Amino acid sequence: MTLSLEPDPEKWLRLQRVDSTNSYGLREALPSGSVIVADVQTSGRGRHGRSWVSLEDSLILTGVLIFSADLVADERLSYLPILAGVAVLRAAQAASPHSEFRIKEPNDVLVIRNGHPGKVAGILVESEIRGDSRKVVVGVGVNGSRAPEVSESIYQPMPLFDNAPFDRTHFAVSMIQEFNARFSQILGSAPPAFLGEAKEYQQVV
Repeated sequence: MTLSLEPDPEKWLRLQRVDSTNSYGLREALPSGSVIVADVQTSGRGRHGRSWVSLEDSLILTGVLIFSADLVADERLSYLPILAGVAVLRAAQAASPHSEFRIKEPNDVLVIRNGHPGKVAGILVESEIRGDSRKVVVGVGVNGSRAPEVSESIYQPMPLFDNAPFDRTHFAVSMIQEFNARFSQILGSAPPAFLGEAKEYQQVV
């Protein structure tokens, strides 16, 4: 049973077109640790059924984790969106060290430009209960060098880079490494240390 996401891009499942990487991850029989990336997503979604629009150079990624219920308590699954947010934020800081980033829990990562916050990434964690097994998909969408013109979020979309190339694979590897380095904190009963990281960069509405 793998409790980490595959960091090797050569082993990722790459799709040219898909309805939703999260939907694909839930319905297909994939091993734990699988990473799905897509060029085009036709029915991307966020929380509460909101749509997620992805432009051509966006990162569209879903990681699949499968584990027994006695390994990760159900109440601790609520930490996963925060963990993913911290992983995205750290990868964004590494990619654009002169930019300012914030986390808007539970599922947005923001970039601050000219004093205004904009949504650079969205996160959607979904799960299924299958007997004593839990299947969780962690979906991440990141605006690269462009962003959609409109959004259902209270924060309007902004790109990670302003008219600069976006290396989707490099960003995804960095994000997965950050995610894997903290996942063990969800096991057990102690409050995860990454909650402190999220609080440090929390965006207050």
